[in-house]
Amino acid sequence: MFPMAGYTYNDGDIPCDIESEPECKNLKAAADEDLILISNESHSAFLGLFSLKQISDHWTAIAVLNGSIGTNDCSGYLPVVV
Repeated sequence: MFPMAGYTYNDGDIPCDIESEPECKNLKAAADEDLILISNESHSAFLGLFSLKQISDHWTAIAVLNGSIGTNDCSGYLPVVV
């Protein structure tokens, strides 16, 4: 079994629709544009296990269990057995 861990940080611009997104209503867009770019940053981290098990000379089982959490209550998990 091998432990896995990681962290990511993203900093950039994302599109914001001034017609349908309430947080963008007060922002001023250029003429004839429905989208403007707003700055955005996010953080996330993951923790997991990776395992290899030889079944025979020709077959190996792979298992992954991973959980993640990030900015704005974003979270997920990834169970895989092959």
